[in-house]
Amino acid sequence: MLDDSTTTLAFARLLPSLDAPLTVITNFLASMRELIWAKAIRLIVLGGEYLPSHDSFTGIACEEMVAALRADVLFLSTTAVADGVTFQPEPEVAMLKQAMMRSATRRVLLIDHRKIGRVALHRLAPLRDFDLVVVDAGIDHERLRQLREAGAQVVIAPLL
Repeated sequence: MLDDSTTTLAFARLLPSLDAPLTVITNFLASMRELIWAKAIRLIVLGGEYLPSHDSFTGIACEEMVAALRADVLFLSTTAVADGVTFQPEPEVAMLKQAMMRSATRRVLLIDHRKIGRVALHRLAPLRDFDLVVVDAGIDHERLRQLREAGAQVVIAPLL
């Protein structure tokens, strides 16, 4: 399962190169456009209320669709991370991401190092609720230490 972030969009663009059948669930139109032509990918799209600012679907109908599914792994991103907690500015996006987290066996947070130390209005989840946190190699030692002290298992991805 992929959320509606540009970070997971970059990840989605890598999926067609995998040499195995794969099912992808997403509410993000940009990811749908990337994956619709991939022959080995079974694409499940989440509908609901269209949110133009995110080019994605949210709302009660979308949350109900998520609740009816089970994903092996969820890849999501967030707007801000501070004091061991992830944040989102929009309540409807935070609620949908929380529903996605409940529907996934494993949860992987993909974050740009520039989001660490920022806050937004709505709490999404503590870092310890994620099985893995992947951050880009631009992270400094202090912020990396903060993530690990918050209970996150961190992997550093190289900058491309």
